Amino acid sequence: MIRCSFYLIAFVLSLTAGGFAQTNVTKSFTTAGTTQSCIWHVPGNIDKPAVVFFIHGANGSGGAFQNEIKADAVADREKFIAVYPSASANGSAGIWADMSGTSNFTFFQAVIDTLDTRYKIDRNRIYMTGFSQGGFISFSAGCNFSNLFAAVAPVSGHAGTSCKLKRPVSVFMTFGSQEGAASFLSDRDIWLKLDSCPSTPTVTYPYPADKPQSTIRRLSYGPCAQGTYVTVDSIGGQGHQWPTKINQAAYIC
Repeated sequence: MIRCSFYLIAFVLSLTAGGFAQTNVTKSFTTAGTTQSCIWHVPGNIDKPAVVFFIHGANGSGGAFQNEIKADAVADREKFIAVYPSASANGSAGIWADMSGTSNFTFFQAVIDTLDTRYKIDRNRIYMTGFSQGGFISFSAGCNFSNLFAAVAPVSGHAGTSCKLKRPVSVFMTFGSQEGAASFLSDRDIWLKLDSCPSTPTVTYPYPADKPQSTIRRLSYGPCAQGTYVTVDSIGGQGHQWPTKINQAAYIC
């Protein structure tokens, strides 16, 4: 089954009636001997909703990231559950213990199972995005858990070099031009190979084309294996930060 047959920028989650009121939930989970907390935002009137994980960077928290990126408004509009986990490593909150490996995913799986029990989520529409350390983890989600995550959208994070996909996964990468392009384009090349993408992109600059003042350059590769895409946005004049010139939450959802 093709789990990600949409173009990443669309991510249009067309859901209809349901019976839940809009709410925020904070819950702690103890997995592999570590206790971590998670906030999720549930829009009203959902039915079999999609889920988007938003993974904070170093020295952050789920609650702070929720306040910073304002993704709840997108979740309310598109009717998906927005999830904001918090890191805890070696007793220090805010630092992910394993940002490029798999140790975090016991925690994420516990969150997913709880959401499914409570809200009957659509397990074919589980996504992840994250900034910096959260970007590393987002790449890991797509690489090591492609059977679980339908698509990932790392921001200013880097990919690992070794994994074997269980199935192709669409990837939407974003970075600031002041961070330096070479290492991010190396990450792109890894995923072009993993997803069996064409080597020549469609280039849009400025992006969107009808915004001449935009500093965003978009490279789009696809369709790749099983209808997936790899999309890369470079934002001119921006450093190591969550995008301020575009609504990243809207793009990945």
